Amino acid sequence: MEIDAKKIKIVQDILSLRDDSVLTEIEAVLRGSRKEAYEKLLYPMTVDELESRVEESVADFKAGRVKSSKELLKKYGK
Repeated sequence: MEIDAKKIKIVQDILSLRDDSVLTEIEAVLRGSRKEAYEKLLYPMTVDELESRVEESVADFKAGRVKSSKELLKKYGK
């Protein structure tokens, strides 16, 4: 079964549910999946990675590739 067909079938099944506890379980599974996916993006840097980022940042600063806090606040506001 193609993924779109699976999604439609799941949505149809969910819409026909009358048991709130099942919906609560589905919510928990979805929340857990999102949390796991997000946490996979978070990983500690090695010392070498950190030093590399610092060197890149210093080079950007020296080359003038920077924005002032005033510019950032104007663009992204607050």
